Amino acid sequence: MRLQCNCFSAGCGDRGGVELEKRTYDAHARKDKIAITEKARDRADRAIQDELDAIAVHLASTTLLADNLAPASSAAGGRLWSRQASAGTRAEKGEQESASRQEVIRNLLARLDEIDSQVDTLSDKVCHELAIFNKSHNVDLTFPLRHLKAEFLQIEVDLNKITLKAPSVTSLKFSVQEKMDKISEKLHVAKSDWAENLATARSFAPAEESGVKVSTGIYFFS
Repeated sequence: MRLQCNCFSAGCGDRGGVELEKRTYDAHARKDKIAITEKARDRADRAIQDELDAIAVHLASTTLLADNLAPASSAAGGRLWSRQASAGTRAEKGEQESASRQEVIRNLLARLDEIDSQVDTLSDKVCHELAIFNKSHNVDLTFPLRHLKAEFLQIEVDLNKITLKAPSVTSLKFSVQEKMDKISEKLHVAKSDWAENLATARSFAPAEESGVKVSTGIYFFS
């Protein structure tokens, strides 16, 4: 069986799609998946580091400001010690909040990686079944790719549960959403084609007969 490959890792997409044997098609798909995953992970790592740097700068500036506002001299145990202790407490609290936030971000990124893998698997399924769907001369009375649409909707629900606006999270989520949008478009086009083919086939089937085989090889039962 030959499938149309639109990968970017081997340049098939740049050539308008290339028909390949299933084994080669799968190999190209794996290379695309690895490249996309590594790119998303690199973006996430850079975003996390940027956040850590920004937090470190903020904490440093807060402590420096507190030191500058303190009196030049004070009695032991007086206001200078009190302000320095207060600044230290704020810095420690900020570090604790930062660590907690980073843990949340890491967990969300791990979850997004899982969802990203699910999306890649679904994309492979859609491409495979679309190839079969497009070559079929029969028209089912129900949309043959509806089970893939159900998988898509479940993944979409899981993805929409992630709402944190941290740059690293939004960056990876956007990357996953782009893949979802492409799958959605493919399923939408396939369903439109199926509905059109079904309407055409029905127009050739006499309504008064309980079972009619039309020229396309389709049976309809009233």
